[in-house]
Amino acid sequence: MHDDTTWQRAHVRALRDLTPSVREFELVPEHGVRAWTPGSHLRVRVPLAQRDETRHYSLVGLPAESASRGAYRIAVKRLEPGRGGSRHL
Repeated sequence: MHDDTTWQRAHVRALRDLTPSVREFELVPEHGVRAWTPGSHLRVRVPLAQRDETRHYSLVGLPAESASRGAYRIAVKRLEPGRGGSRHL
């Protein structure tokens, strides 16, 4: 198994509410989009309680679409009783 621990900065280019509790994020990485396959996940560092936590989100859309747009898309469901990322994204 390959585990790339190099972090890459990214900025949010677009947000879209898919449902009242699910928001889609379009993230543009500083050094470009890497090739991915369906079922892949994106690791995101989220600042929580004065420390960074890592969360994994499924990539949505098609790999070719990500490459042409130069961005990844993830959809995050907000969980009210949740401890982490969805409350801060």
